[in-house]
Amino acid sequence: MKKKLEKAKKNIKKLLSSKRNRIIIISVFCIVVLVTACIIIFMPKKEDEKTVLEKKITKLGKDFYENFYYDLITEEHGVDQISKFETVGIKANLVTLEKYKKENEEKMARFKKNKCNTENTKVIIYPMKPYGKKDYRIKVKLDCKLDKK
Repeated sequence: MKKKLEKAKKNIKKLLSSKRNRIIIISVFCIVVLVTACIIIFMPKKEDEKTVLEKKITKLGKDFYENFYYDLITEEHGVDQISKFETVGIKANLVTLEKYKKENEEKMARFKKNKCNTENTKVIIYPMKPYGKKDYRIKVKLDCKLDKK
């Protein structure tokens, strides 16, 4: 065992004695370090469950406002009606978001899995001047018992 260790040490010394070999070894080492760093930096980060739910309900709220509520209100009352909600907001909870569009029923599975309160989990849509279809900001309120994986 001792002879093998001595032989390995000699081989390493012999390998490092040549300037060309040292440059190659250092270059390979640097490339490995750079590739590893790039993988770590650019690898997509797994989102936590809360962030996923916030994105999902924001998307549902956006669809609700732009493709249902805005058209409904402006056709009946004009844009002036929308301006009244600028400070109080338009609240749409999970029950509302599920019912207004049939295909939203399947999108609710993740909220059900996380035991979200269907009344308290909601989006609040604040219309903004000039009160166009895409002139608003959304605030999210989650009331869920998030699954811990």
